[in-house]
Amino acid sequence: MTENSNTPTPENNSPNAQSYGSYGSQSGTSQNGGAYQQPHGAPTYGTSAADPQQSGGKKPKNTVGIVALALSALGFVLGLFPATALFGWLLLFAGFVTGIVGLFQKFKEKITSIIAIVLSAVGTIASIIAMVVFAANTIANDPEFEQMIQDAQASVSATATPSASAAADDTSAAGSNEQSAASLDGVLKFGETAEYNDGVKVTVSEPRTDYTPSDTAAGDDNDALKNYVVFAVTIENGSRETFDPGMFLASGNSAGVEANQIFDSEQNLGSAPSTKLLPGDKVTFDMAFAVADANDITLEINTDFERDEILFTTKDI
Repeated sequence: MTENSNTPTPENNSPNAQSYGSYGSQSGTSQNGGAYQQPHGAPTYGTSAADPQQSGGKKPKNTVGIVALALSALGFVLGLFPATALFGWLLLFAGFVTGIVGLFQKFKEKITSIIAIVLSAVGTIASIIAMVVFAANTIANDPEFEQMIQDAQASVSATATPSASAAADDTSAAGSNEQSAASLDGVLKFGETAEYNDGVKVTVSEPRTDYTPSDTAAGDDNDALKNYVVFAVTIENGSRETFDPGMFLASGNSAGVEANQIFDSEQNLGSAPSTKLLPGDKVTFDMAFAVADANDITLEINTDFERDEILFTTKDI
């Protein structure tokens, strides 16, 4: 009798064999061609840690960003005060650099680093504006600066036309002189005072005719000029700077003829003094001229090269 191949053998009927066959049907391809199924609780291989936010979690705090934000905030405050501005700028720079480092922290929140960078930039601009405003206020309130501005204005206005003020004691005569001088800018009557805008005053007296040149006098050799006159010139320094009267020059004409200045050392007649005048000081000196007509004289006075010339005359103007 032939043995049936399908007859189970003790080997195939053993419990171990059945168990093995059952495991194989679950972990691999089943005997009847079923799909592979992984046993429950089996380990998973090949996975890695993911970004907590991608898996639905919240990103952890960025410690570097928090430090950057603290540095920028403190630097912002200190940068607004002149006494601590330098230290504030250093903190703002440190906050800016630290904020950039915080942006590259993996799997950490970035908002604190971004705020720190923006705050650092805004704080730097604000501190610069504060320093400019402080410096402008300091300069504007500096007495030396105000004095410098006033001196500059006085220097510019010094070239303006001088104003006339009467020197006569009689009130009615003074009013008449002021009207005469005001009728023509820069022209005054002898005896009046010209005052520049910076406070320098020049007065030329009426001519004296009691002068006779000495034998050593120079400038009296013109036969057409046989009348001799002397003027007393007074310069008063009402400005805030020293004044050099040595730059003073005078020339004139009489009855249509150029007048000659006379230099007479024996009678102390000649050039103006050379010693500078301090603010508030004044000096008086005499100048002599040979003229054609003592009643028809016009002198042109130049105090220096910065101020306008002044004309003093005996004519009605």
